[in-house]
Amino acid sequence: MTGLDSKLVERAIVTYPGMFPNFETAIVRVKRVIYFKPEIKTKSKLHMTLGHQTVMGTCQFFSVPCGEEEKADFNNEE
Repeated sequence: MTGLDSKLVERAIVTYPGMFPNFETAIVRVKRVIYFKPEIKTKSKLHMTLGHQTVMGTCQFFSVPCGEEEKADFNNEE
């Protein structure tokens, strides 16, 4: 984009109206915010944010199979 200084942008997405459909359920990979100290369990109600929209949601956590933790590289987003 002409005139955009990429050093001023940390994250961005270019989109158009209707690109993201409404949904009630999603399966997503999450990472814990290190500053959030309370324990988070399945059926916890948390604020969930996508873009600039925040809603309350109930969590259902899945886990990596036992012994597979070291193989799961969650920091390597492709």
